[in-house]
Amino acid sequence: MKEDLKKEVVVILNKIQEARKYSEPFHPAQLFTLCEDLVARRAWLISYLLETESKYRHKILEFKNKESFDEKGKLVKATNVEAENKAKTTEEYRDYKYLKYVDELISDQILLIKKFADKLDTEMRSSGSVVTR
Repeated sequence: MKEDLKKEVVVILNKIQEARKYSEPFHPAQLFTLCEDLVARRAWLISYLLETESKYRHKILEFKNKESFDEKGKLVKATNVEAENKAKTTEEYRDYKYLKYVDELISDQILLIKKFADKLDTEMRSSGSVVTR
């Protein structure tokens, strides 16, 4: 995995961890800013996610097209399942899954922040402290 990508993933994971300190006690402005930052970083991450998925899928095709001899000496190609299983042992697959999990964490964190925002909106309306523009 590229060094700049590794650094960015660490920043993203730290931002997700940072969200917890803004949720108790509730700090809506900081959570909103954090959510914006995560969305921007997620947009940046998507290109790398697509790139690593492409490399992983290329590995599947590479293993699928690789010819070998069976026990009878007959020339055979790997099945789709065999090729995919072999590709799952590669660095390309590890990088792809890692970025996929980071992307899912970002998505989950954004959903949590949205739930907090909805909760705050409801509390503000019920307390009468809503300022309308």
